[in-house]
Amino acid sequence: MKVEIAKHSGCCFGVKRAINIVSETANVEGSVKTYGPIIHNPQVVEKLRLDGVEVLSSLDEIRDIDTVIVRSHGATREDIIEIESRSSKLIDATCPFVLTAQKEAERLSNDVDLLVIYGEKDHPEVLSIVSYVSSEYKIISDIAGIDDIEYGKHYGLMSQTTQNKDLFRDLSFELGKKCDRLDVSDTICSATQNRQEDALDLASRADIVIVVGGKNSANTRRLYEICSQLCIRTQHIEIPEELDLSLLKENDLIGLTAGASTPNEFVYAVRDRIYSSFGISD
Repeated sequence: MKVEIAKHSGCCFGVKRAINIVSETANVEGSVKTYGPIIHNPQVVEKLRLDGVEVLSSLDEIRDIDTVIVRSHGATREDIIEIESRSSKLIDATCPFVLTAQKEAERLSNDVDLLVIYGEKDHPEVLSIVSYVSSEYKIISDIAGIDDIEYGKHYGLMSQTTQNKDLFRDLSFELGKKCDRLDVSDTICSATQNRQEDALDLASRADIVIVVGGKNSANTRRLYEICSQLCIRTQHIEIPEELDLSLLKENDLIGLTAGASTPNEFVYAVRDRIYSSFGISD
């Protein structure tokens, strides 16, 4: 048995940055709250709660003494204005790649007749991106979403930062058939692309793949979907204890990867549990 961890897995730059911002702020400010979970990882959010950091579910909960941190997925421009008016201090922990996507949405929508956004319509990142759009827009999650788009003169295409790179390429090709001119902005972040490419390679060789990360994490779900296409024995777990050890075999090559909001210690804990259960020393 061998456990191979994907080269690119676990917390990305944007997530680490957001967690550090919250931790450092909690050490110097009295009342610290995040607008929505700082990242899509319940275990990390719970740890921060134990350190005194609360999660706001509504802007109405903000008090004027609160320091409010905008989550890594960003917030709408309207919500940011509202937070600034209600709280004593606003700190923006939005991922730099999401900030770039917001700027691209604003730029593209100023030039095109229709902006097509590839993503999950109710995801906080997509909602934040949409708030910067000044043109007509349409959110799609797959190729079928293009079917309802009428032929037009000038369209734009961009993406939620954690979407599938290959599907984005296919969407660009198909949407190009629907207009005279198509402006494409590839806003899928490099961390997402690297994790997806490594996961594909791992799934093509492994007997079983274990994807570690929050069930509410879009990029983790994407890794699970990608791996499942090549390796039927793919599991998605949040914590090591969820792993069904009875599904593992002594001669398995076990691939291990994790979403961008999963701390690396979670990944190593899963590996250690596997080796321990089979009496293997790393």
